[in-house]
Amino acid sequence: MDGTIAFRNTHEASYSSFFRHFGLEKEMKQISDQYDDKVHNVMSPENHQRQFAETIALLKGKAAPAGEEVFPSVPYASGFPEFCQYLRSHEINIGIVTLSILHAANRIKEENDMQLAYANEIHTKDGRFTGTGTIHVLSGSKGKMVQKAYQSLGGTKETTAYIGDSLNDVDPWKSVALPLGVNLHHPDCKKYVHAHFEDFNEVLEFFKKNVKFKR
Repeated sequence: MDGTIAFRNTHEASYSSFFRHFGLEKEMKQISDQYDDKVHNVMSPENHQRQFAETIALLKGKAAPAGEEVFPSVPYASGFPEFCQYLRSHEINIGIVTLSILHAANRIKEENDMQLAYANEIHTKDGRFTGTGTIHVLSGSKGKMVQKAYQSLGGTKETTAYIGDSLNDVDPWKSVALPLGVNLHHPDCKKYVHAHFEDFNEVLEFFKKNVKFKR
């Protein structure tokens, strides 16, 4: 999600924005820097589990706000809302699978008439964060989750496209018939995509010219 459909600026990244809302961005980054591979922009599954658990623990006891309070406006990539409108006008189902958090993913899902959002969950009880969470999309498992997503929407590999931006998206790209890239973070990503674009205006033009929808 971050860098692909929204939150393209590192400062605006959804995870950073979320913790910034609580004055915990510095602490979150100190933890994340221990586990992140800065060269390839990926985490091992084990490091992702540790990073998620340790950062979510920072929130324990804090009041849990609504998603629109944390993200009053989502900084979408150019052309993304229009691309979603085009797909929905053709009755095409849309989903989001992200390593980020449900607070952001659900906001994007609601604003763009998406049918599904898989992301990682921060637990609350009585209106406050418990300091625990559930990883629904583990680093290294996005391909399996994309398969689960299109199957739950009645699709198949042959009828599915996936749009990503980083080496975290290699397995999802391999799991669909039409792998596409937007705003690619690493040159090696080009090996795994059918085509890549700067923004969703270009993706929209590609779909209009090359993708035929069956009723």
